Amino acid sequence: MNRKQVSSLCMTFLLLLLLSSQALAQGSFLRSLFRDARAVFTSPERVVTLSREFPESVVALCRTHLEECEAAAGLIEEGNWIQAELLLRQVKQTAPECPLVPYYLGAIRYYQRNDRQALAYFNGLAERHPEMYQIYYYRGWIHYDRGLLTVALDEFHRVILHNNTAASGYVLNLIRPILQQETGGSDIKMDSLIQEISYRTGAAFTRGVLAWHNEQYEFALEQFRFFTSQWPEHVGAWLMTGRCYESLDRFHEALHAYTRAISLDSRFDQAYFHRGLLYWNARNRRASCVDLARARGMNNPGARLAFRELCR
Repeated sequence: MNRKQVSSLCMTFLLLLLLSSQALAQGSFLRSLFRDARAVFTSPERVVTLSREFPESVVALCRTHLEECEAAAGLIEEGNWIQAELLLRQVKQTAPECPLVPYYLGAIRYYQRNDRQALAYFNGLAERHPEMYQIYYYRGWIHYDRGLLTVALDEFHRVILHNNTAASGYVLNLIRPILQQETGGSDIKMDSLIQEISYRTGAAFTRGVLAWHNEQYEFALEQFRFFTSQWPEHVGAWLMTGRCYESLDRFHEALHAYTRAISLDSRFDQAYFHRGLLYWNARNRRASCVDLARARGMNNPGARLAFRELCR
C-alpha cells in the first residue's frame, strides 16, 4: 500500500467516523467501518495488480486469453461490471478451465455485495487452485463482514503463506488494524487473538512483524527464523529476517538474509533496496549504488530517493 492509498484510507476512516455515530451507539460501528472501507483495502486497482502475480500454473490455463482477462480487469477497475462479466463469459466458452474467469466473476460479485455468490466462486477455486492466495484475501473480508473474526484471520494468514512476497506492510496495513480495533489496542488481547489462528507458521509471521515494529528485535528474529525453517522459499520472511539482523547490528547475517531473498526472487525490489542501504552503512558505496540502481529500475520509490541522494 503506497502513501497515496494510506492517505485515502485515513480519509475514508475519518469520513466514516463522522457519519457513523448511530452505528457506534448500536455497537456496530466496527463492522460497519470495515465493511464500507473494504473498497479501499481491496480497490479495483488492487485486483488488476494481483492478477499479474498469479502462479504460472494458473496463467498457463489462460494463456490464449490473457488479453481478454486483462481487459476484463480494466473494466472492473472502471466499475463497468456488466461489460466485464459479458467478456469473461465469452472467455469461458472457449477456455472453460481458465481460473481467472471465476476469479474475476467472484470479484465482481464481491464488489456488488453479493457475498454468497462470491464465496461460491472463491470456494470452488480454492479446491482446484489452492495456490491462488488472492481468493483467501477476499474470503477473509467476507467472513469478517459476517462477524467471523477467527475465520477471517485464518484466511488473511493463508495469504501470507501463499504469497511469497508478503512482508511487514501486509501485516501493519491490514492485520494489525483489525487486531487493534477488535481488542482496543491491548497487546495481550491481540496476542490472544493471534493464538487462535489455525496456521501456526502464519501466526509466527504476524508476531514477528508486530515485535519488529515495537523494536523487540530478538523476539521478532526468533519468529522469522521459525517461519523460514517451515517456509524456506518465502522471500518476504527472509527480508524481515534481514531487517531484524540489521536492527541488531549483525551485518553479515543481515547481508545473508537479503541475498537469500534475492536468490529466491530476482525481481524483489525491497531486498535490493535494503541490501543497498546495508552496503552504504558498511561504507561499500559501489555495491550500495548497484543495488539501489536495481531497485530504482523496479520503481521502488525509496530506492529512487536514496540513489538520487547517495549515488550522484
